[in-house]
Amino acid sequence: LQGDVNLQLTVGGRTCVGLACSVTPAAPPARPEPVNLDTAMEGGILGSEPEESMELVETSDAPAMPDENAAIIAPAPVSVPAVTPPEQQGSVSKKTRLAIIIDDGGYVRADTDRVLKLDPRLTLAILPNTPHGKATAQEGSDLGFEIMLHMPMETHSATEQAVEGTVYTAMGKKEIQKLTNNALDQYPAVVGINNHTGSKFTENAKKLGYVFEVLEQRDLFFIDSYTKNTSVALETARKAGLPTARRDVFLDNDEDEASILAQFDVLVKTAIEKGSAIGIGHFQKPNTAKVLAKEIPKLKNAGIELVHVSELLQ
Repeated sequence: LQGDVNLQLTVGGRTCVGLACSVTPAAPPARPEPVNLDTAMEGGILGSEPEESMELVETSDAPAMPDENAAIIAPAPVSVPAVTPPEQQGSVSKKTRLAIIIDDGGYVRADTDRVLKLDPRLTLAILPNTPHGKATAQEGSDLGFEIMLHMPMETHSATEQAVEGTVYTAMGKKEIQKLTNNALDQYPAVVGINNHTGSKFTENAKKLGYVFEVLEQRDLFFIDSYTKNTSVALETARKAGLPTARRDVFLDNDEDEASILAQFDVLVKTAIEKGSAIGIGHFQKPNTAKVLAKEIPKLKNAGIELVHVSELLQ
């Protein structure tokens, strides 16, 4: 009912009682405030569950009418599932790993001494037929450095000085394999090789195959220095069944300390994004050793492990 109501009681035509009533409608129940999901997430109402897991119940404008005969039942408590931290969900996160190769070893003794003072988790790549190559390989191995042959390969560059023992695409299988074996024989501690220059040679899968046959016989790995983006060395090594990987960042194309530090930062970011990365620096660049001496000790606190390059092979 709504509005004013007049009631009269008459007896024998006379009004004995008169009542005037005013019926006021009950105020409608207050509607619940809408839930702002963004605020709820920020305030922790939804925990770490995604919004899709929250059930939204539509409400009617009219209040529900109670059933007088129905027993009053207390609502069941809401069960909120516990959120397990990611580290407890059975998935183990792999540690970010970083490898750095120092190329062009075997020449100036002062350069060698500077590098051998660095962290022995570095990998040293030594050119064949160099005045201090054998001593560098032996001393480095004794200190715990990983030793590679830095195998000289043919380049497109007309200004790059050829190194004794370079393999060329014009050579036949016998000569390429002879030079490769001769170079490897100089350093008994060698566990793999990477190419020195080689922009032309690493484009030739057939000639690379001759080198890789030797590596397979000796149970050695191959790292593509990736001196040019037309290299097919990584793919060819994989087809040959060799453990292999490719360089990600050159540290010291520019020799000033600021540039090397910037490249080192790029290497670290690459490792974090990919899970691992390989950088290459050089013996003959003093600022490279200077930057590495400062930055390598910082890797541990950043959650990055410095490893020998052989640990990043596929």
